Amino acid sequence: MKLIFLVLPTLFNCIYAQQLVDLKSFLGGNVKNPINAHAPYDVFVSATSDDADILNKIHLITEDKQNQTFMDLKNRKPFLTTSQIQPFSVQTLAYVTTNLTNEQIRRLTGMIYISTTKQLQVNNFHVIDIDKTQSLDLPNENQTILFLNSYMGSTPFKSSTISSWAQPSNASIYFYNGIPTDEPEKEDSFIFSNPVSTADFGNVFFPNVEKFSLSLGAFYIKYYGALTFQITPEYYDANDASTQPFTTTGFYMKPVNQSDETIRINTARDPAYSGNVGANIVGSLSKDGQVTVGEHEGLSFSQKSITPTN
Repeated sequence: MKLIFLVLPTLFNCIYAQQLVDLKSFLGGNVKNPINAHAPYDVFVSATSDDADILNKIHLITEDKQNQTFMDLKNRKPFLTTSQIQPFSVQTLAYVTTNLTNEQIRRLTGMIYISTTKQLQVNNFHVIDIDKTQSLDLPNENQTILFLNSYMGSTPFKSSTISSWAQPSNASIYFYNGIPTDEPEKEDSFIFSNPVSTADFGNVFFPNVEKFSLSLGAFYIKYYGALTFQITPEYYDANDASTQPFTTTGFYMKPVNQSDETIRINTARDPAYSGNVGANIVGSLSKDGQVTVGEHEGLSFSQKSITPTN
């Protein structure tokens, strides 16, 4: 199964909502940039490709006299095997300031995530920085994990590759673009899931998930039950890939800055049995834009073109 996801990312700042703020949006020259959030809240910084000397000159200062450089915030990762970010809690008013010039600030590529009070108060919300290869062994719980990727060394930049997937049949996982809010997700707003939502067979669990990439600065998962996978800050080109098991699923995302192209997936098949191949397609295209999904079986060929919807 091949899934195509096209996204035009938009970030929103609202005083009582979660915020994902690009570091380049702050003003330099010792201006006090207020954090427009209702305390208490947590902050998390991802700035993989930004210079340490620069980050050491950017400060988060709170009304109760706490002073954290963005290098301090970036390095709040107490675990050896994963880059889970330890939250920095803010109990009062706070602002960001730096003596860097606006030109220096505009070259930053990192981001700061600002949670809400509700997220601060629950113990099943975590943030992971995709700054290295990590093997995630997720416990048998119901959790939300936000992934931040500020790595500019991949093409496309901010790409993450997920592989080595292992999931029991009684577990479920949903991937969402962007950041989680305090409100429930809209129905069927996920970009990938297992079990997979199908038109003809309902929700179908797949025992295997193929290696795939997402080119997003921020995405999150909600999962129920234990599962494991590896995540790496790099891009995986799925074109001409071959599936291994007969029953499998996967995901393909076309980044907005890539030209249109044809992606071919070679699916394994046992000729002794009949089978099905399908695709769920979500995303946004320009007017009259379409995605075509085709299937070759020996000399036979069929295809269908549709306009994706969010």
